Amino acid sequence: MVVSHVAAYPAFNTPNSVDVHGNKCPLLPRSGTACPVLCTKSFDDCPSDIRPSDCPTDKQLCEDGTCQDSCANVVNPCLCGFSPEELVTPYVACPKYSGMVTVPAFDPGIKQQQTELACGKQFGILSANATVDTQFDTVPEWKANATNSRYMWLQCPTPQNPTFTFHEPMFISFYSILGGTLALLILWHLYKKLRERGVARLRQRVAALDEDGGTGTKAYEPLLLRGFKRDLFGMFLFCLVLLVTAGWIVLMAVIVSDYYGKLDGTPFGVFLSSKTSSAIFIFVWHLAAAWLGVVTACQHRIKNYFRIECGLPSAHYIQVEERRQEVTMMESRSRLLDRIRYYERLAKRFVGFDIVATTIRVRTTTASNNSHRYIEYHCTRYLQDELGIFAPYVFHLGNTHRELLANASGLTTREARARETRIGENFVQVTVPSVPRALFEEFAAFFYLYQMMCLWVWFYFNYYPMGLVQMGVILISALVKVFIRIKSERKVKSLAEQRAMCWTKRDGRWVELDSRELVPGDLVALTSKAQVLCDGVLVCGETVVDESSLTGEAMPVRKFPLKGDP
Repeated sequence: MVVSHVAAYPAFNTPNSVDVHGNKCPLLPRSGTACPVLCTKSFDDCPSDIRPSDCPTDKQLCEDGTCQDSCANVVNPCLCGFSPEELVTPYVACPKYSGMVTVPAFDPGIKQQQTELACGKQFGILSANATVDTQFDTVPEWKANATNSRYMWLQCPTPQNPTFTFHEPMFISFYSILGGTLALLILWHLYKKLRERGVARLRQRVAALDEDGGTGTKAYEPLLLRGFKRDLFGMFLFCLVLLVTAGWIVLMAVIVSDYYGKLDGTPFGVFLSSKTSSAIFIFVWHLAAAWLGVVTACQHRIKNYFRIECGLPSAHYIQVEERRQEVTMMESRSRLLDRIRYYERLAKRFVGFDIVATTIRVRTTTASNNSHRYIEYHCTRYLQDELGIFAPYVFHLGNTHRELLANASGLTTREARARETRIGENFVQVTVPSVPRALFEEFAAFFYLYQMMCLWVWFYFNYYPMGLVQMGVILISALVKVFIRIKSERKVKSLAEQRAMCWTKRDGRWVELDSRELVPGDLVALTSKAQVLCDGVLVCGETVVDESSLTGEAMPVRKFPLKGDP
């Protein structure tokens, strides 16, 4: 026996109407073919093979060719979904033929026409020499405007998928709201530029107080102060922007609800079909993401954008701009990482993300004889002088020990009140946000915007179980972060907002005052175990002070009085 190796490869031939030699394949008959429903003008015209039989006395013949107790809910298939008034001539359906026919020389390309031809010959409504091309002269297929045909084969037209012309009222409303909003924003921008011509030279740079109470330190860049005043047109547009922002979220919810049939009880009842609804959802999703992204990026400046920038003397609000201090967690020797950080700084500077903008309302001191306009920024009061310039007020009590001791005789009540109006109370006030505001500040970030837009995609494309789980995780995480933040800030508030009673020399006599009323130049008498809630120097006597809360040093520190030297 000889064994040889043979390499075989399968031959894949596409099915067609010829054999491997190119000869045309013969057409074979096909038996067991069911006939379509035949429609006639009346049941008397139905062929004998499918003529309806007499119904029992308690039944009635319905338009679908069956006997029923009542024809009220019976649908006539020959209407093809139309009402009888919409058709020129209503037809009725002959009973369905229970037998089968054989189609000679069956051609799959024209199987419907061949089936109707074979059934027509079976029923005797077509002549024996009728062909596929001539049969429709006697028995055409279903038409809505048929009048002369005695018979029709029930072949209802395929319904066209409903489409929008995008001129419907809801689209006109969408175009009007969006287009009107954009037009008003462009008009406001032009109006704002016209009103703010030359206002840039009225901005002010002011040096912040350093940790020693002085100004002009080189460690910090000067603050930029910009004045803004209210405008009715701008206030209206700001409210409009808020409404449009909420409208995008509502519109996304409407599209998703229509997907599940929650609006009118049927899926895509408003947006017609899955294809149309998906296209509208994708379009709206991108527009909403762009709008919400811009609003989120400009949330700290958007109010002042809808105000008119003006000179500081007439401003209702002051926008304090300060360069954001960079914090590098870990130094790197990688040139690539340094290059990335360099381009990151350039990008932040280009879009303005390297500037921290804080808006402060201008207030007026309550002194009746000499009131001052001021703002408070980082626990420092900036007074506005006669020229409209804001600057922190600094009391010079002396530059030497001798000068300090010369001013250590106490103040009058009038002097103390005047100084308090210029620098404010001796009190560090910590503002803890409410729960709703803390939640808003937590969610007004790009991270949550990204999560929200992802959730809309999950909800729309039938991934709502996973979307609900993800939303629950996000909400719980945000609530925990807000709870920890508020708890921490309340602890800071309890530590920072310290008050105590102290003996202070006013008008030449010692009086007991709240530490909030202390001002620079006051002479304070210390008692044992007293809290010293201010900066000061010892002018007489000696004391031991626990400074562990300031310096971390566990041992108390002995303090000596100033000497009368230069």
